[in-house]
Amino acid sequence: MKVAIYALGVLGAVGLALFGAFLSTNHKTLANWTLFATVVVCALGVALYWQDQIWLDARPSSEPPAPSLEAPTFQERVEKFTLSLGAGINVRYSLSDMEKGPKEPFNFGGFKPIRFYVDNGKFYADVGLYGGSGLPPVEVKHNEFIVRPMNWDRNSDKNALEVVNELERPIFQLVYRSPGHVVINGIFQAPGWLVLANEDGATTIANPPTQVAFALKRIFKYPSWKYPGQHEQ
Repeated sequence: MKVAIYALGVLGAVGLALFGAFLSTNHKTLANWTLFATVVVCALGVALYWQDQIWLDARPSSEPPAPSLEAPTFQERVEKFTLSLGAGINVRYSLSDMEKGPKEPFNFGGFKPIRFYVDNGKFYADVGLYGGSGLPPVEVKHNEFIVRPMNWDRNSDKNALEVVNELERPIFQLVYRSPGHVVINGIFQAPGWLVLANEDGATTIANPPTQVAFALKRIFKYPSWKYPGQHEQ
């Protein structure tokens, strides 16, 4: 179709050129016939172009349309909030209780490592690991975190945060199992107390010995600069 339109356009241009040549040499009859033929050719070209555009608009596109961004169809309504310390200690509050203010359910000799609350419908857990008389080595507040030891590493995705020590052994994990359920694993030390929380349970030890066997299954790969957000297989 496009070839025919281009050919008719060329013939029209040639016809106009011949019309001008014949008119200049006083061949008026031949010039008039050339002009008539040129007008017919140009009209036919316009008609074919118009028909071609109609056909292009009517045919289905060979490429799928770009997907439109839509809001999720479903959004979970949270009425119960659960904080799990390891797999052994769970505390639950209703939405109305959470709206009354932050909760600090764990108290180890005056040390309260976890404070959790709801802000604009989202569940948050602020955590501070005990660091002696100085600043705590790890702090999480409103899902922003600080890891102070230079030789420790951290990795995360949208549902989990993990901190490992210099041997790449996990010492802290915060995981969103659902919008209303946060699980915290790790080593929580306080003066005269030691709390060990992992996927096997939670253990509270008063006056702990110098060394305690504890293992926490690693979530992410390390170093984090090489494997950002990548989980262990």
